[in-house]
Amino acid sequence: MVSYVKVKEQMISRITDQTWVAGSKIPSERSLANEIGASRNTIRKAIKALAVDSYLQIVENSRPIVAFKQESGFAERPAQRDDTVKPNTELSEQYILDSSPLEVLESRLVIEPEVAALATLRARKENIEEIKAALDQTLSAKNLADFEYWDGHLHGAIFRATRNTALIGHYHALNQIRNQASWIELKRKSVTEERRKLYDQQHTAIVDAIIQRLPNDAKLAMKAHLESVRNAMMP
Repeated sequence: MVSYVKVKEQMISRITDQTWVAGSKIPSERSLANEIGASRNTIRKAIKALAVDSYLQIVENSRPIVAFKQESGFAERPAQRDDTVKPNTELSEQYILDSSPLEVLESRLVIEPEVAALATLRARKENIEEIKAALDQTLSAKNLADFEYWDGHLHGAIFRATRNTALIGHYHALNQIRNQASWIELKRKSVTEERRKLYDQQHTAIVDAIIQRLPNDAKLAMKAHLESVRNAMMP
């Protein structure tokens, strides 16, 4: 049987990667026990611990509710009562603010092709649906603002499909820079109608590879897309 610690870790992962979203009820103890391979007593113990840590809210005569919230787009875990080391969030935010568009593009080229490959291996049905919906929105966007919004959402959905909290957090950090005036101005100047059609084709190729579970194809398609973006924004 799966240990209590492993059960707790799995449940935290589902909350922080938004498989279980804030305000929703978690599956029943019986369902979780069958899915995870743990006893109902073990599931119950993990639930109580997560309630103490503010991940869940216990509701009488009903299933627990997810209490953990995503704040400002970041997956921030609630502070544990026995925390001894606190993250330097001010320093982290300063690194983000100090990053140039070129540094962002370099970072994306290093990371996102591997993210796309990992997404092909880990995406669940709900992730695929989110990715497909975001692609549809980018393809039908009527203006640059809408396209940029859904472009970001599409890449975010691919990050979320990895089900890796650290990678999802990295995406949200990068996405802060996409909202800065310098990035928006560069994007405005670089996205012509011809490039928009190219980006649509590239996005479609990435999504098709993820849906078909082809890691190498997804990796190469993402790399080609980001190289196109870099070349357009930094000629």
